[in-house]
Amino acid sequence: MKGVARPPNNAKAKEWAFVNKAKGYVLEGKNLRQLIRDNLHMFDGEKIKTIASGLQKLTTPAQQRRLDAIDDPLWIDAMVKLLARENWFRWFDSGDLQSLQMLHNIAEVARRTPHCRHWLATRERLFVSKFLKLSVVPDNLCIRVSATFPDVPVKPITGVNAGNVHYKQPPVGQPCPAPQQNGKCETCRACWDKGVLTVSYKEH
Repeated sequence: MKGVARPPNNAKAKEWAFVNKAKGYVLEGKNLRQLIRDNLHMFDGEKIKTIASGLQKLTTPAQQRRLDAIDDPLWIDAMVKLLARENWFRWFDSGDLQSLQMLHNIAEVARRTPHCRHWLATRERLFVSKFLKLSVVPDNLCIRVSATFPDVPVKPITGVNAGNVHYKQPPVGQPCPAPQQNGKCETCRACWDKGVLTVSYKEH
């Protein structure tokens, strides 16, 4: 299926991720520029430059193909086949959910790949909240609602896990060890573990 291909290994995990960020497709990011303008006091000059650079990244053809493939009726079947031999999977090394239906589709992929543990980080709180009213998160899918700003802990949603980002303040949650491991998970699987309620990632 066009748009569903094995991406290169992700720097944070030994396994691989699927959807990359395409410009304009992080829905929560629609208002991110205004949020940053309203909270400039929280960032130093270098951090503002880093955020601005990230907002200006252009989509690549491969990223666009993956985004377009989401609406293909064969997408779920294709992902299930692609994950047949995978034990750990991270959704979105960047980017985010595009719709409530996409979250339902990801959950269905997880249900049909019970041998694989899935980790989904998202800032799309509304989609998650609506999903929880309509469905049940599969046991092998760990959804982590992500913080928007460093050093501002995310407001938790009952029924899913959380992910914070620490920069100048101590971590709120279990610190991610990747910065001490050359940017890799190595043997750590905290992000996939529902028993670890909150993971905090070092901003860099």
